[in-house]
Amino acid sequence: MSTSRRAVLGGAVGVLALSACGPEEPGEASGEASGGAPTTASPAASAASLVLDAGAWRYDAEHDVYHQVGLTYVATPQAPDRERLAVHVPGPYFSGRDNGDGTFTVQVDPAGTVGGWTAATAPIVFPVDTPGYTGQAAPGEYRYEDVAATVSAGLVHVVAGLRGTDTNADGYDGNAPWGVADLKAAVRYVRANAGAVPGSTDRVVLYGHSGGGAQTAVAGASGDAAEFEPYLRALGAAATSDAVAAAVCWCPITSLGSANAAYEWNMGQFSTDGTRAPGTWTARYSRDLAARYAGYVNGLGLTDEAGNALTLTASAQGVDLAGSYHDFVLAALGTSLTRFLATTPFPHTPAGSSTAYATAADYVAGLDGGTGWVSYDPAAQRATVRDLGGFVRSQKPPTKDVGAFDGVDRGATENAVFGRGTRNLHFSQLAHDVVEAGEQEYAALGGWEEGFSASAYASDLEQTDSAGQDAASRVAAYDPLHFLADDHPGASLAPHWRIRTGLTQGDTASTVELNLAAALRGRGVDVDFATVWGVGHTEAEETGDHTENFVAWVRDRFS
Repeated sequence: MSTSRRAVLGGAVGVLALSACGPEEPGEASGEASGGAPTTASPAASAASLVLDAGAWRYDAEHDVYHQVGLTYVATPQAPDRERLAVHVPGPYFSGRDNGDGTFTVQVDPAGTVGGWTAATAPIVFPVDTPGYTGQAAPGEYRYEDVAATVSAGLVHVVAGLRGTDTNADGYDGNAPWGVADLKAAVRYVRANAGAVPGSTDRVVLYGHSGGGAQTAVAGASGDAAEFEPYLRALGAAATSDAVAAAVCWCPITSLGSANAAYEWNMGQFSTDGTRAPGTWTARYSRDLAARYAGYVNGLGLTDEAGNALTLTASAQGVDLAGSYHDFVLAALGTSLTRFLATTPFPHTPAGSSTAYATAADYVAGLDGGTGWVSYDPAAQRATVRDLGGFVRSQKPPTKDVGAFDGVDRGATENAVFGRGTRNLHFSQLAHDVVEAGEQEYAALGGWEEGFSASAYASDLEQTDSAGQDAASRVAAYDPLHFLADDHPGASLAPHWRIRTGLTQGDTASTVELNLAAALRGRGVDVDFATVWGVGHTEAEETGDHTENFVAWVRDRFS
């Protein structure tokens, strides 16, 4: 893959302005409070509303932290109680004067240091805590314990309220891509106030788990992308850059348009339970989805670290279990197990087991059970996974029904993500195409209902959101691989990435994170990637605490 894409950050912009330098045009989405009329503002008034007040800081003397809570980060908020943020600054970066009313007027102190960083060099970190693509509540009060690990290390910590699927019930549109649009607007606000908020706007770091990891990945890959401009314009976001320096993702569930096929190729094809039981239409649908995955993967243009093309080909057994991509997946599994064995003290008793394994070789023999799917070379201290099906049956059985992300009854979480308000919608063109091709056959099998037909998908795919964008546009905007494609016109890509994923999770296919890491490496950026053996859908780490590891990684990249 080409390495020509910009891997840069927009620096602070000296003049604060609205995105697109003006209010909305007729027919565009309007900023609207729940149950209220659209809000508009002149460019001058809106710009003034986004200027942080240097005389309104609060101070925690015990822990030496300055903070402001409840800052509205867009000029025309659509969710006034969500589109607010809190800023937490290590005390040495400011010199403050007590105003006598509980507030302080501050100036940046260029001489103050914490952990080797200064007000000019400290990274600015944004947590993205949005599991299942729900929203992130705007902080209503300062709590030191929530920011202690980062601020004490010298990081400037910003928490932005974000919309998500849970805000739809409140009348606040939280369907994709509004959550990431909110996040981008918050980054722009902080960058626009670079003179008042310490920290380097060239060192903005996003971090999150699950849906938050996915939104972190999207924002990290899509700095200043045109796809988000209609949404940012509707919000009255500051006309600065929303590019970031780093994205730290645990178990990011991304590439949702192809996720049904990835799940069935990686996992579903090895199961005959539940909706994959023989004789059901969903079992046939599972196999058809798996068969579509090769075409998808082969069209991504992925390469391994040596630059060799990664592709799938037909196999005598199973669905497309051959080719360089298949070998790449097996190699990643073997690497994960090898790293686990190297960092695990033996004797070892796995969680939930009463069996104690004396050595690494004993542990691997116990995994294999004489079936031959995995082996261990004691001399090389290396594990080898030979059979994807054996691994899945032992470690990663599917936990979701067929149609894992775009559900046949629109009941998956992601049907709400790409819904309209509280109405769930189909969103995957791939799923539509598979159902359309197999519908006649499916209708003769067990469990089929007329409501599962391709026409239901087609009508949903035509629906547009409040910004006039259809399902295909919204799905693309929420897929980091869309912005990494060779034919994408360009977006600022974060130069640093850290991705950790639990290998045994049934929440998504392992291929999702493997594809993201491979695509990023193809762009020549710094990618610290690991799949963690024996761990599920969590802030997966091979050793240590995830927060401590995060802070250490940020220090390593930016000191």
